Amino acid sequence: MDIDLARTFLEIADSGSFAAAAERLHLTEAVWKRKKLLMAEQSNWQISGKHD
Repeated sequence: MDIDLARTFLEIADSGSFAAAAERLHLTEAVWKRKKLLMAEQSNWQISGKHD
């Protein structure tokens, strides 16, 4: 995982949700979706869209 994805992961943990993290990081929806997919692929996690 690169440093940018690690920061994103930490922001999710700190803010408590994907949506709050995206807002705090000022990410567009397209960029945010790509980051979630990359995190899931690199960590073998399944990320549900229900918690956005």
